[in-house]
Amino acid sequence: MAMLLTRVGRPAICLDASGIALADQLLELRARDALLLLAYGRAYREVTATIGRARQKRLPMVLVTDSLEPRLARHADVIIPAQRGRAERVALHGATLVVLEALVLALAASDQSRTMETLEQLNALRQAVVGTASFDL
Repeated sequence: MAMLLTRVGRPAICLDASGIALADQLLELRARDALLLLAYGRAYREVTATIGRARQKRLPMVLVTDSLEPRLARHADVIIPAQRGRAERVALHGATLVVLEALVLALAASDQSRTMETLEQLNALRQAVVGTASFDL
């Protein structure tokens, strides 16, 4: 998701650590950021700590969840329900992936000139990397 957002001109980082390593990532949150939080089931400590930090920074928050647990939902500015399917003992994430893709497309469409400029830069960089174009040094 972070890579796709960056490709459409929306700088993004992924907070993907667990335990105390998450604290280092939470330091990176800035006042101009927004938080997209994926939270399923109960509110883990990492989730509550992330919400707490977002509240300190007054960040807008979008919550993608299969649960409307009040401890989580009351802090979100937007809640997007995305049910996880189950096959045997495996959680399926198809609905979540569709939601994430839709969010990227919506943000790309909301500022088409930014999106196109970023994609043009990306293509130029790809050509430089594979050797079909070069930068003057």
